[in-house]
Amino acid sequence: MSGLIVTMSRPGASGGEDTPLLGKLQDRSVNDITDSSSPLLNQVSKLGFNSIKYIGSGTTGCITVVKKTKTEKLYVLKNITPLGKYCKTSGKYGEVTAVSLQDYSNLFSKIHGFITCNSLSEKWNFVERLELKNSKDEFIVGILTEHIPGAMDLYDFRKVNRLTTKQVQIIGKQIGSALKVMHEHGFIHRDIKPSNILIYKNEKVKLIDFDASRYLDDGRANTQCGTADYMAPEVISQGSDGYGIKADAWSFGMVLYDMAFNSLPPFVDSVDIYQTMQDTVKFAESGKTIEEEAQLRGDPAFVDLLNKLICHEDNRITVAQALEEPFFKQALEEPASQSSILKFLSRLCCSSC
Repeated sequence: MSGLIVTMSRPGASGGEDTPLLGKLQDRSVNDITDSSSPLLNQVSKLGFNSIKYIGSGTTGCITVVKKTKTEKLYVLKNITPLGKYCKTSGKYGEVTAVSLQDYSNLFSKIHGFITCNSLSEKWNFVERLELKNSKDEFIVGILTEHIPGAMDLYDFRKVNRLTTKQVQIIGKQIGSALKVMHEHGFIHRDIKPSNILIYKNEKVKLIDFDASRYLDDGRANTQCGTADYMAPEVISQGSDGYGIKADAWSFGMVLYDMAFNSLPPFVDSVDIYQTMQDTVKFAESGKTIEEEAQLRGDPAFVDLLNKLICHEDNRITVAQALEEPFFKQALEEPASQSSILKFLSRLCCSSC
């Protein structure tokens, strides 16, 4: 399978543990960071930033909390240098897609600057704005974003207790709104899952980790990438027609299912990543609804929404259409009860920067 980039979502499952990027902060020294990321950290220190805490690892490198020497303000620095190859400043692939979308509230935290490197002079720079799109020799190697104290990913957030219908509506609507913006601008995320959704005060949402995202030049993509548990069947099967933004709609539906039932549908194998992928395609081709497959009981509007999202691409609605469904129309604008997030934050704040 060409271009295979697949991960497993549950700790302990085959394929390795998926590390939350901005969830619970791990008590690891920056000295534990892999050698592939150390050149960036060394250069960042020369540019006036000190590494404070290691957060986690993504597909393209490590994520650390850094402090600006002059102001002592904290930021999150993400290395976007996969396998030693620099990322061009075109803004069409990976984390750089966030550059053109950073003004939207439910997309990743405010970008404060970029670490760049010139492939000819090997000079490293910190720039607050990207004015390098016409330079074929300038590459982005790191993105500096705002640090949100006490934030956690959805994976951890839903472990506190089972989410209420109101919470699923409010959090889900924000996730959907972020995806809608990406799709309207021609981008696809391709790795929607709980650990790539950041929750902070008053249950506000940020969509994070754009490693797998890209601009759809012709509306379709072909690379098999993402996380098996949440991956759309057309992404798995890699048909001749490829796939489009509806792949994100499938993943969105899986996240909604996960939030509501604190589990995934029966066709997701708890151990075998390849069995999950086979069964996902088999379910989509069976013509069965997710209601029939999982014998769902609950809010009829929610079950109907899942039926329209977790299905074959030909029958699936888009994320924009999902936001117009009765389930989200019922959602109130104000945040749901803060009790669950406050319980978690009270335990988390002592270990956060």
